[in-house]
Amino acid sequence: MLNISPDSITAQIQQEKYKSFEKTSLSSANVMFARWMGGLFLLALIFMFLPWTQNIQSKGKVTTLRPEHRPQTVQSTIAGQIERWYVREGDTVRRGDTILHLTEIKSEYFDPQIVERTQKQVNAKTGSIGAYQRKGNALSEQISAYQEELIQKRNQLQNKVQQSRLKIITDSIAFRRAILDDSIARVQLARTDALYKDGIKPRTEVEDKRFKVQETEAKVVDARNKVNIARQELQIVRTELRQVMAETAQKIAKAESDIASALSEQFSTEADVSKLSIQVANYRQRNTFYYVLAPQDGVVAKALQAGIGENIKEGEAILSILPKQYTLAVEMYVKPLDYPLLNLGQEVRFLFDGWPAIVFSGWPGFSFGTFKGDIVAIDNIISDNGKYRILIAPDERDGKKWPTALRPGSGAQGIALLQNVPLWYELWRQLNGFPPLPAMPIYWFARPKPRFVRRVGLLTPNSIRIGNKNLLMERYYRIGEMGAKVTTQWGVEFKGAFNSASGTYLNPENRLPDPGQAVLGLTVPLLNGLLFDGNRAGLQNAQLDRDGLAAERQGLLNDLLLQAGITYINWAIAYNQWRVTEQAYQLSLTRFRGIRASYF
Repeated sequence: MLNISPDSITAQIQQEKYKSFEKTSLSSANVMFARWMGGLFLLALIFMFLPWTQNIQSKGKVTTLRPEHRPQTVQSTIAGQIERWYVREGDTVRRGDTILHLTEIKSEYFDPQIVERTQKQVNAKTGSIGAYQRKGNALSEQISAYQEELIQKRNQLQNKVQQSRLKIITDSIAFRRAILDDSIARVQLARTDALYKDGIKPRTEVEDKRFKVQETEAKVVDARNKVNIARQELQIVRTELRQVMAETAQKIAKAESDIASALSEQFSTEADVSKLSIQVANYRQRNTFYYVLAPQDGVVAKALQAGIGENIKEGEAILSILPKQYTLAVEMYVKPLDYPLLNLGQEVRFLFDGWPAIVFSGWPGFSFGTFKGDIVAIDNIISDNGKYRILIAPDERDGKKWPTALRPGSGAQGIALLQNVPLWYELWRQLNGFPPLPAMPIYWFARPKPRFVRRVGLLTPNSIRIGNKNLLMERYYRIGEMGAKVTTQWGVEFKGAFNSASGTYLNPENRLPDPGQAVLGLTVPLLNGLLFDGNRAGLQNAQLDRDGLAAERQGLLNDLLLQAGITYINWAIAYNQWRVTEQAYQLSLTRFRGIRASYF
């Protein structure tokens, strides 16, 4: 009944005669379907533990790495009229090549000899400067002569003052002597008069003494007058000295005033010369602007002006030019939610418009037609479209260069690579709407990478083997195996693969049914490596490395989250302040309009 007896009678029973066997037995198709479903489920379970690279995708456009290499327009420095074109669209130009010839349209510059005539004005003004300088020198010499004359006259008058002082002293002495003589004469008169009354002296002597007194009185008066005259002469000489000094000072002041006027005229003329020299330089420089030159080597892309005789304004664009030598880059915009996940030097894969590609976003190593790049700049200011701009430069360290036919302005689809996580974790994250994990900084990830590769090399999930031999256009054999295997830390290996074998001279031991054979198996070591083997040793070392790196990563993540929180708080404060300021500005504008409407 249980079909476990060695003496089975199943072969002796004709099961097709009984409906119960038909109802209870499983067909070969059902058995095959159950096996396939079980295999697919086990294969899906294995795939859940495969590594998946988290990423951020965004569209961008091709640009250049340096600002001077980006497409630019050539403007006209002056207003003018198009006289002649020297290039056409698509021409290659070198720096300094003539692009366009302009003629003058402003009336103040119509004179063809405006530079020479303005230069003559400069020369005339320069001659005036020399005349003013000579006038100033002559006035300076005149002032020196006035000063010499003043010194001589002052010495002369000072001598006269000294003579007058000496004369006053002499006259004063004579005056005092006359007074003394007068007093003596008066005493003698009194004595003679007394003797006369006594009858000793005659009357004639008394009269002589009286005459003598009158004579001395006259001398006293004369001496007094001489003293007064000498004093007046001294005052006159002093007054004359002051007058001479005042007149000379007036002449010197007038000469200095004339010198100041000459210097003022000289400086004014020098200012005019400077202005005219600037005009001459401007006119000469303007003459060079009649020919528009190429600013750098490049290719003429599009002419923005056309025709002959058309007027253009100052600063108006004439044509656009694409530099000949440039380094490509991609300008990409990311959402503010993804901004903290990006770092300088982070790897980005690109799909360029027009280049075919097969992309597995989670498995960049299996993608075909993608090109690598590194982030070189991240804007700290949000753009007008509400996103942050990042700039990515080519990464050609693996020898794969960006397409040479790529031009600025082409479209690009960017995939910024983040951390590697299991596939089940990525599905769980997508279902819950959680953000991806930020990529580790380059300086941290580059250090443990070689050791990490050695450990993972023992546990690579890929199982691919291909062998073939051809001779004289005839295939001897082709043997291939493609699948995946996962080895656990206990040495148990799960393997799922598809084997195929074909060829004319195929070894019988390698023959397989057409078109191939699916393999799903489990390998368990019993004796060989029971206690310890290479895979488990690699796993143990990898776990130790993983734990150490996880601790370091956690520290970096904590720092990153702290910085992100502080930055977000500062941004929120600044944003609220901006909103308040914006509202205040709108209220002020509304109030201003209301007040203005009430007055008009």
